[in-house]
Amino acid sequence: MATRQRNESNAIAACSFQLVFARAFDPVEMRSFSRLQQSLGDLLPGFLPDTFPTPNFQFGGINMGFGAALGVTMQRINPAGQPQRILRIEGQALNVVWNDYTRWSEVWPQVQRIFNEVLASMNPGNFVVASQLHIVDQFDFIAATEYDAFELYRPGNQYLPAHVSASGTFWHVNQGWWVPDSIDVQGRPAVLNQLNISNIQEGTSQLPGREYSQIEHIQAARSINFPISMAEFNPRVTGMFENMRIANQELLRVLLTDAKLEAMGLQ
Repeated sequence: MATRQRNESNAIAACSFQLVFARAFDPVEMRSFSRLQQSLGDLLPGFLPDTFPTPNFQFGGINMGFGAALGVTMQRINPAGQPQRILRIEGQALNVVWNDYTRWSEVWPQVQRIFNEVLASMNPGNFVVASQLHIVDQFDFIAATEYDAFELYRPGNQYLPAHVSASGTFWHVNQGWWVPDSIDVQGRPAVLNQLNISNIQEGTSQLPGREYSQIEHIQAARSINFPISMAEFNPRVTGMFENMRIANQELLRVLLTDAKLEAMGLQ
């Protein structure tokens, strides 16, 4: 069964970028994020603050509350009503999800701009302590021929057991490992990889939907610990996510056949 990558120049169906801070966002910061409606409205026109009642004073024996932000969501919706891009700010983390990925050189500057606008509304003195890059590649099945796992995946690669070729069309493999040469400030491995590879059939056996192979690669770095000052933040964050992007490409070079790599410009 032949496969076709999701996009013309790559197979990325979705990509997310996460930063985790040492201290949770306080109520003042949460209220200040409302300014993002103006500074990021062109990228993310939908602004959805969360609120919950916080007791403030009593009137007639009843607690009267005011709205305090739990989190903020900004998004862009496509004509079909599905989210194309999402910014979620909650707790100690901010997460940017990009569902209309084109290429890194176009997406990363916009993600960095979002990060910078959020930082501009934060109190000084906080630190980035962890990050995560989550990339989902998809390859659609396009021909009703006999399935061959190794039309897409390189035979004998280290990420797939040999028996997937005898497991039928639909299967799942998941694994995780620490990068051995990534050491944090406490002498522990600092970057965790999670890899989920699946052949998926949407719908039901009576009403089958889309069929595709999916590679989900998550890289999570811990104990980073650098300040949010712009002078240090931008080069550190750019370098960190660029290294993760390169590691993802290296994984694909091991996992996919030469023909697929050539179609994706990774040869």
